[in-house]
Amino acid sequence: MPQDVRHLVSKLALTGDPSRGGDLPQVNSPLITEGMPLFFSKALSGEMDVAC
Repeated sequence: MPQDVRHLVSKLALTGDPSRGGDLPQVNSPLITEGMPLFFSKALSGEMDVAC
């Protein structure tokens, strides 16, 4: 890894772990419960054959 990139990673305390440093909602939260059918719906794709 180039030195300038290493410096930025160190300076910003990046870990590569997206679950650290964030406030993730619980899987059973209303927002997640409402969004799951949309995420898995093929009806929202152009050809109606692919879900997210």
